[in-house]
Amino acid sequence: GNKAKLLSSIKMDDYQEVQQQFSPWIYQTVRLYKGQKHAEFEYTIGPIPKADKLGKEVISRFYSTINNDGAFYTDANGRDMQQRKRNQRPTFPLNMSVFEEVAGNYYPVNSRIFIQDSKTNSQLTILTDSSQGGSSLQNGSLELMVHRRCLADDGRGVDEALNEPGYDHAGLIVRGKHYLVLSTVDEAPAIHRPLAQELMLQPVVMIQNAATGAQSEIEESPGVEFTTSLPANIHLLTVQTPDFHTSGNNILVRVEHFFETGEGAMAEPSTVNLTDLFLPTFTISNVQEMTLSANQLKSDENRLQWKVKGPQEKAENPTKNSFEKPKHIDRRSVKDPAVFELNPMQMRTFSMMASPKAN
Repeated sequence: GNKAKLLSSIKMDDYQEVQQQFSPWIYQTVRLYKGQKHAEFEYTIGPIPKADKLGKEVISRFYSTINNDGAFYTDANGRDMQQRKRNQRPTFPLNMSVFEEVAGNYYPVNSRIFIQDSKTNSQLTILTDSSQGGSSLQNGSLELMVHRRCLADDGRGVDEALNEPGYDHAGLIVRGKHYLVLSTVDEAPAIHRPLAQELMLQPVVMIQNAATGAQSEIEESPGVEFTTSLPANIHLLTVQTPDFHTSGNNILVRVEHFFETGEGAMAEPSTVNLTDLFLPTFTISNVQEMTLSANQLKSDENRLQWKVKGPQEKAENPTKNSFEKPKHIDRRSVKDPAVFELNPMQMRTFSMMASPKAN
């Protein structure tokens, strides 16, 4: 790629930063924080010029000495990791005479992509703050497409060029972040799983002119004071009031185990106690487990049983999730539905009454 021009650098005891310029419309800032296990790469790209009448696709590529032997891993909606093999498909042979070796090896990356080498116990992981396309076109490398502006239709059915001019007709400017983690294979999940949550759920800063009086439109809602922490491998997905209930005290809670089977000690089942979680702000009662979409009770669920023909009849279902046959049965959930167990990659939804406690 293009050689970077050093614009500025900062070095302090707890923080280091380097600002780079690759072209008049490509900038990058690299940051290191003391005590953190990742490097932060923030890019600002655009507007992509078109005076030369050439479309451009901008990628950020990271090199390492890891021998990944053509294999790399991308996430599925921020959850399970899927293995990819360069110039291969798991279910059919490729016709290499018509195969596009760049586009054909790009896959969706919702939150992370990594390569690893089990022989040297090394792994390079890149986390994204938005969905992008990514690949490993060379051993030891990872790349992500961060911006593009095409001036001709690609013949894929859209029937128009991917040329977004923006409000000023000069082209779009994009800004985003990549987190780079270099670790052992063993410790990687315990680093990138929580870090992906942190990157995706960063606070949104909103600014307005206080003189206009618009601040009166913002209502301050009573918060929920959590005094009990969830287990480190459990994430509170949503706490909401469902529209189909008339009672204001009824809430929906969704929780997930965000580690995958085989990802070390954090991939073990964990127990959640909703009653303890909402104390001392609320008293919880009438806890009922719902289906994930919360349109019926879990006990009323009647799933379709698919008939499979052919050689797969005797084969183990490769898409079966580990939580369908949990390692442990939480006997307490029979007596207290507010106490339950979550297995790797499992999500559960609960409806309950939450009554505010008097001060």
